[in-house]
Amino acid sequence: MGGGGSALRVCSEHRGGINWLSLSPDGQRVLTGSEDGTARLWSTADGQCCALLEGTRARRRRPLPLPSLCARLPRPSPGAGPPSALWIGWELDEGLCASSLRRLPFPSSPLAPEVPPVAHGCSSAGHESYVTFCQLEDEAAFTCSADCTIRKWDVPSGRCLQVFRGHTSIVNRILVTSGQLFSSSYDRTARAWSVDKGQVSCEFRGHRNCVLPLAYAEPWGLPGAPGPEAAAAGGLLVTGSTDGTAKVWQVASGCCHHTLRGHTGAVLCLVLDAPGRTAFTGSSDATVRAWDILRGQQLRVFREHQGAVLCLQLVDGHVYSGSADRTVKCWLVDTGEPLRTFSTHGHGVSALKYHAGTLFTGSGDACARAFDARSGALQRVFRGHAFIVNCIQVHGQVLYTASHDGALRLWDVRGLPGTQLPRPAAPKRSLSRLFSNKTISKDKKGSVSIPTAVQTDQPSAHCPSLQPLGRKLRPLQVDKELGLGSYSSH
Repeated sequence: MGGGGSALRVCSEHRGGINWLSLSPDGQRVLTGSEDGTARLWSTADGQCCALLEGTRARRRRPLPLPSLCARLPRPSPGAGPPSALWIGWELDEGLCASSLRRLPFPSSPLAPEVPPVAHGCSSAGHESYVTFCQLEDEAAFTCSADCTIRKWDVPSGRCLQVFRGHTSIVNRILVTSGQLFSSSYDRTARAWSVDKGQVSCEFRGHRNCVLPLAYAEPWGLPGAPGPEAAAAGGLLVTGSTDGTAKVWQVASGCCHHTLRGHTGAVLCLVLDAPGRTAFTGSSDATVRAWDILRGQQLRVFREHQGAVLCLQLVDGHVYSGSADRTVKCWLVDTGEPLRTFSTHGHGVSALKYHAGTLFTGSGDACARAFDARSGALQRVFRGHAFIVNCIQVHGQVLYTASHDGALRLWDVRGLPGTQLPRPAAPKRSLSRLFSNKTISKDKKGSVSIPTAVQTDQPSAHCPSLQPLGRKLRPLQVDKELGLGSYSSH
């Protein structure tokens, strides 16, 4: 059993749960997006908050309590039309609802999350509702929100540079890549935007329920190339939805290239391999599936989880999947063979990150863990959060964990395999010196002894646990809600 980790710093400036954490490409800053409607920039050098991205936010009506919501929704009948609600069996932990019905928040639904009106005009205003997701680039930060907008921020000054308007419901995810901005929303669409102008360049319509994860495949070949690769000449966007499908879109035309059918539950997460030809999707049906996105074919199904698959990562021919069944599994990409299982979590696994031979996980039990990725052995447990750990990042010898208790915690990961700083190279000695009569030191018997350096790592003082904020809780985003049923501060 692994020992406890040392907390280097607790950053508790947010007044609501942290939904996402993003590390800049140069590793110098971390961005957090929160339920309090703000985002914050933090320096990785000293853990200090270096910018607050905020503005005037409208007051939101408190959402319906979960029991009242469930009571108003009838169980779906077999053969009914397009699903407007999703039946979810949990079987996760003691005291959790064994089965519940959640209305998907369509704009036409009377139970859709209430979104405050967007204030048109000054683009320097901040979000008017909670921040759902964020992405940090070297010179700009991007955030999306339940206020239906996306915002671009200047990193040095923290000033809002651009507001992207067009979605008609909560924006779930954003992806900034190759000079383009992509977004997914509860309004059942994904969109491509011009980063410079803030205008929609393409709208992807076709999903029947809300769109959650996004992934982008770079263009291959040349326009007019023969075969399926011709469709990928302008790049492909892959989206996952609570309608149980993933779709592959031609970015240049906005046309749906393929619909990937096979899951029997919501698609909660997806990743692409390095060439961008194979997609891996995780679902509330407890499976991971591999797809050829050029041909729209299902390649293989990974079946062993007993709960919803909430997060995925691809590493060197292996896929790691975190699940609501409290485990992470490692699979061979080429065959689908399960290699090992990482257990000991007290709740569902909400986040995972592979780094230098160590697998870090975040869980609904409010802990982060470090495992030896090769053996599966638990090496360390990081305790201190009060609620679910939503996101994790690793930079250098520091682990960053963001939680719904509103805190960003920095942990010392020295001593774990792959996290040690490289030792300086020993000075080269010539053969003539090694075999000369000159010795470094001798004992009384005349034996030669060469002194060696001993490195010691003194752990930092453990920070006390952050006390709960003492606020009422509200259901988390649908992707975490489906698998964990966890709650965030409100």
